[in-house]
Amino acid sequence: MKTITIEFPDPHALELEYLVKTGRYQSESQVLQDALRQLMLIRPHYRVDIAVNLYIDEKISLGKAAEIAGVS
Repeated sequence: MKTITIEFPDPHALELEYLVKTGRYQSESQVLQDALRQLMLIRPHYRVDIAVNLYIDEKISLGKAAEIAGVS
Protein backbone atom coordinates (compact mmCIF):
# COMPACT_ATOMS: atom_id res chain seq x y z
CA MET A 1 0.00 0.00 0.00
CA LYS A 2 1.22 3.49 -0.81
CA THR A 3 1.25 6.31 1.75
CA ILE A 4 0.27 9.78 0.52
CA THR A 5 -0.16 13.18 2.15
CA ILE A 6 -3.21 15.26 1.25
CA GLU A 7 -4.11 18.84 2.16
CA PHE A 8 -7.81 19.66 2.56
CA PRO A 9 -9.59 22.99 3.02
CA ASP A 10 -10.81 23.32 6.62
CA PRO A 11 -14.48 22.41 6.00
CA HIS A 12 -13.52 19.15 4.25
CA ALA A 13 -10.87 18.30 6.83
CA LEU A 14 -13.48 18.71 9.56
CA GLU A 15 -15.97 16.53 7.68
CA LEU A 16 -13.31 13.87 7.24
CA GLU A 17 -12.46 13.97 10.93
CA TYR A 18 -16.09 13.71 12.02
CA LEU A 19 -16.92 10.82 9.71
CA VAL A 20 -14.40 8.89 11.80
CA LYS A 21 -15.36 10.39 15.19
CA THR A 22 -19.04 9.51 14.66
CA GLY A 23 -18.12 5.90 13.93
CA ARG A 24 -19.19 5.83 10.30
CA TYR A 25 -15.62 4.86 9.35
CA GLN A 26 -12.72 3.41 11.31
CA SER A 27 -10.11 5.74 9.79
CA GLU A 28 -9.67 8.73 7.52
CA SER A 29 -7.99 6.38 5.07
CA GLN A 30 -11.19 4.34 4.82
CA VAL A 31 -13.21 7.50 4.13
CA LEU A 32 -10.94 8.43 1.23
CA GLN A 33 -10.85 4.89 -0.16
CA ASP A 34 -14.65 4.77 -0.14
CA ALA A 35 -14.84 8.22 -1.75
CA LEU A 36 -12.52 7.11 -4.56
CA ARG A 37 -14.53 3.90 -5.10
CA GLN A 38 -17.74 5.93 -5.31
CA LEU A 39 -16.15 8.40 -7.74
CA MET A 40 -15.17 5.55 -10.06
CA LEU A 41 -18.72 4.17 -9.90
CA ILE A 42 -20.39 7.44 -10.85
CA ARG A 43 -17.77 8.34 -13.47
CA PRO A 44 -16.82 5.05 -15.15
CA HIS A 45 -15.09 6.89 -18.01
CA TYR A 46 -12.37 7.81 -15.48
CA ARG A 47 -11.41 4.12 -15.31
CA VAL A 48 -11.11 4.04 -19.09
CA ASP A 49 -8.92 7.16 -19.06
CA ILE A 50 -6.69 5.66 -16.36
CA ALA A 51 -6.39 2.35 -18.20
CA VAL A 52 -5.53 4.00 -21.53
CA ASN A 53 -2.89 6.22 -19.98
CA LEU A 54 -1.30 3.39 -18.00
CA TYR A 55 -1.12 1.36 -21.21
CA ILE A 56 0.32 4.28 -23.23
CA ASP A 57 2.95 4.81 -20.51
CA GLU A 58 3.77 1.08 -20.78
CA LYS A 59 2.94 0.49 -17.10
CA ILE A 60 0.43 -2.28 -17.85
CA SER A 61 -0.42 -4.77 -20.59
CA LEU A 62 -3.34 -4.43 -22.98
CA GLY A 63 -5.16 -7.19 -21.10
CA LYS A 64 -4.71 -5.43 -17.77
CA ALA A 65 -5.87 -2.15 -19.33
CA ALA A 66 -9.04 -3.88 -20.54
CA GLU A 67 -9.59 -5.29 -17.05
CA ILE A 68 -9.17 -1.87 -15.37
CA ALA A 69 -11.48 -0.27 -17.94
CA GLY A 70 -14.07 -2.97 -17.29
CA VAL A 71 -14.18 -4.27 -20.85
CA SER A 72 -12.40 -7.61 -20.46
